[in-house]
Amino acid sequence: MQAGKLPAAWKEARAALKRWPNDARLNFVTGLVCLARSKKLDAQSYFTKSIKLGSNIAAPYINLALLKLEARQHDVALKLLHKAATLFPQEAEVHSTLAHASRSAALMPHALTHIDTALSLAPAKPDYLYLKALTQRDLGDLPSAIATLTTLLSHSPDDIKALGLISYLYAFTNQPDQAMQAAQHAANIAPLDTDALENLAWRHIELGQTDAARALFETMNAASPHTPDTLRMLARLADLATLPTLAQQITTSQKQTKSPLAQGQLSLASATIAQRLDETASADQHLLAANQKLAIARPHDMQADQAHLDHVLSAYQTFSTAPRDAFTPLQQTPIFVLGMPRSGTTLLERLISTHPDVAALGEVAVTGRAFYNAQHADQSAGQATDQTDPAPLLDALTALHTAYPRYQALVAQHHPHQPAFTIDKMPANYQYIGYLNHIFPACRIILITRNAKDTALSLFETYFDGAAQNYTFSETGIQQKRAQYDQAIAYWAAQNADFLTVSYEDLVTQPQDTLTKICTFCDLGFDAVMLHPDQNNGSIRTASHQQARATLNANSIDRWKNHATLLPEIFGTPD
Repeated sequence: MQAGKLPAAWKEARAALKRWPNDARLNFVTGLVCLARSKKLDAQSYFTKSIKLGSNIAAPYINLALLKLEARQHDVALKLLHKAATLFPQEAEVHSTLAHASRSAALMPHALTHIDTALSLAPAKPDYLYLKALTQRDLGDLPSAIATLTTLLSHSPDDIKALGLISYLYAFTNQPDQAMQAAQHAANIAPLDTDALENLAWRHIELGQTDAARALFETMNAASPHTPDTLRMLARLADLATLPTLAQQITTSQKQTKSPLAQGQLSLASATIAQRLDETASADQHLLAANQKLAIARPHDMQADQAHLDHVLSAYQTFSTAPRDAFTPLQQTPIFVLGMPRSGTTLLERLISTHPDVAALGEVAVTGRAFYNAQHADQSAGQATDQTDPAPLLDALTALHTAYPRYQALVAQHHPHQPAFTIDKMPANYQYIGYLNHIFPACRIILITRNAKDTALSLFETYFDGAAQNYTFSETGIQQKRAQYDQAIAYWAAQNADFLTVSYEDLVTQPQDTLTKICTFCDLGFDAVMLHPDQNNGSIRTASHQQARATLNANSIDRWKNHATLLPEIFGTPD
């Protein structure tokens, strides 16, 4: 079998089984032969028999569990692996596979426990450290994930996967120089690795280095000329003179795929090209076609979103009576910028973070992760979730208060001096305004609003990678998300939550007056440098990475009027 002669290996295995049908190891080896021949059901049968015959090795349990995970039978896989861990407690691979299975079942705290056990048996094994970093990332503990990957890379400095992940985590925690260094190292080691090149391209985009990003996407396109993601990015970055040729390539690629996701991405690329060529009607047609396909490929569970928001708001009545002693002001005052996505949060963050006393954190997802961990705390323990018990939420938000300074420290260490403020611009934090007031007593919260029609158009035009934004592919989804946003803001206003509301339109037409108002609210002295976002060299990880680098302008106000038939129900309602 090791020589690749699978028919011969299968013949020998069957012959051996005729002589020794009850040999546990032989049944296991036969299962491996079946697996190599892509006969997975047969492999399961032989692995199962090996276990029933009292296998004295852990491998049958591991292989059978992995097949069960492929079939999404998480409970069966976990049961097998727990039994294996009891029988073979010193087998590190059992514990690492148990960690993998726990991650697959969204049992992240358990996964972390099991991978730590594996590492205690096989210290510094790269695969185990990488799995631990993934788990820490999933738990929202990005500083610890970075520390784990740093340990991995100290032992294996050329590990491509680890370099890619740490580059992403550096970028996500607004450490662009470190992100670029890791991405460049990975690309130098593997200059033909598409993932490494794409990672490097995105690091260039975040820093506004579009020429370097374009060159990398062109290299990827030459190597693999029908990749939807690559073509979608080239539609945005390519020189105008090359767009007609690129459009023909996209049309050819569309004819070669039946995947709704690929077709949607390629139609979006066509829409982008038409927009850049000022062919508005054609762009709108391609955009509609793109989002119809993407809505099929990436459906959104709006009921789950509504259930989450309802739980967050209803739980506040109990949480608001909790003692505030554990929530002391942080050394650096957090400023939270929030609102509907595509409402101007990135621009506002750029303007405020230009101030010398403010360090930008980017979009820190830890608040939402804390609520997720609280809502699933009982599930991680294998129990039914009790949504009425306030203890998991209090524990999770206490942990958030403790962890938040670690995120602040990651960016503060690269700041010219110790900043008095940090700014966190996760838009979806509008769901948690009252909690943020409670957890961070000295924090400042700024809600930015924008014309609902312009916001809807921008959402509909933008391709988001994250599943949380799948609602943007349909007019109905955008309407429902807007209703949830309105529900949350109305609730927090009724609770007398402390936040300042400013409008995008005022920000771009009356920037000094609006920023002075914000600075007064934040106890931050106004600095004229804040009027020049184009002079801010910080990285931008959001879909606004091009617009937010420009000088202040009002070009996006009432832009929906140029696309009046694109979202008829939204655009047809009174302002």
